[in-house]
Amino acid sequence: PEPEKEVFMLTPEETDARILNERLQWAEREGAFLILTAPAALLKAAEARLLARFDLERRDLNLIFLRAMHNQAIKAKADWNVVLEAGNAAHTTNDWRNLMILISRSMSEIDQDLSHSDKTLLLVNPELLIRFGRIDLLERLREKVWSPSIGLHGVWALMKSDEPESTSSLDEASLLSIFRNQLTHIPECWVTEDRRS
Repeated sequence: PEPEKEVFMLTPEETDARILNERLQWAEREGAFLILTAPAALLKAAEARLLARFDLERRDLNLIFLRAMHNQAIKAKADWNVVLEAGNAAHTTNDWRNLMILISRSMSEIDQDLSHSDKTLLLVNPELLIRFGRIDLLERLREKVWSPSIGLHGVWALMKSDEPESTSSLDEASLLSIFRNQLTHIPECWVTEDRRS
């Protein structure tokens, strides 16, 4: 009789990791918009794993935001230190309202900076995006990925899955309601499976 074949049973976590890997392979190949979430403790490891496994173009949203805001501050002849301090002002103050105006004027430059890439963009460090509630940037990027004529192959935005609602105007409930079909959680075993093997 033929020898029995050894059967390997996957744990639920390993199954989730395999499903995620297949989805990411498809998304990289075809071009897609994804919101990838991971616990804060795993965020850097998840970023490193994504960059090691896929051919992505890493873009730091905090740096992009600050550069565009600084350029707008120069145009407006505003004191950059005052602009930075306004981020801690109460939302009812003129300093906060002026900061929101500056950010709104910065969005065109930010959009342009993220409009074209032959590779999938991996957007990291979205703290300023979250802090200032500019979810409209993600919505516009999703539309650009869906429009073949734009020239943006794909966008994956990596962010914390445990962002406290008290410090964020862009919580998981908001993400789920707006990006329900694009929201994907990265399980710990997907991040650590290479080390385990």
